[in-house]
Amino acid sequence: MHIYPTHLIYQSLGKPHVETESCSGICAFCGTDIHEGVKLENTVSDAFTNYDQLVDMTASHVCAACNACVREPKLRRMNFIATEQGITYFKRDEIEKLLFNTPQPPFIFAVTESMKKHMAFRAKINHSQKSFYIQKEDTQILFSPNKYKQIFEAMGRLYRTFSKTAISTGDYQQNFIKKYGLHEFIQDEAIIKNERGSMQFELLLFAMNMSEENLKKFKERKANKEQKEREKNGM
Repeated sequence: MHIYPTHLIYQSLGKPHVETESCSGICAFCGTDIHEGVKLENTVSDAFTNYDQLVDMTASHVCAACNACVREPKLRRMNFIATEQGITYFKRDEIEKLLFNTPQPPFIFAVTESMKKHMAFRAKINHSQKSFYIQKEDTQILFSPNKYKQIFEAMGRLYRTFSKTAISTGDYQQNFIKKYGLHEFIQDEAIIKNERGSMQFELLLFAMNMSEENLKKFKERKANKEQKEREKNGM
């Protein structure tokens, strides 16, 4: 069983070669006893600001697994799921599918918005598909697919008529409520309202994709806008 998330991720990356040197002490990131490693100053860049999250801020070296995870830019710039069998990078529009269809444990689930922040050494290793942690940049979110499936489905129905902002704030326009259907609106709003503002709710909102119908309309509006701009500029 893996104890540290970086060790599982390092395995999922195929254990790439890391040039190390002899040392003694513990890894600054994971705290494991090491006899060889990479100097901390050669692992992090000048832009690194997470020293307060190190296991030992006085440690001089980092183990090969932590070095590889900190140095791999994809682990900051992309969403990923890491397992013993390998690592999967995925786009934002794939999150909603993976939230309710995770791999067999152990696994690590990480989601980014800024594409800048370190997540590998902050993440948790999950040992259950029924309840697991998602590392969303600086935040760990405990997620249960069974609990949030109905909520997500209600949010998806609302999203066919209302904007994400309206769903997030609960500030709906009356004309859209009429279009949606008052009875249906009351039912679906009742399902989601108690979760509004929670980390899980915000995660679902971030993961939620447009329906095919709305996506088609969005693309049509975008194309029409671009056409008008070209006509305006005489192109």
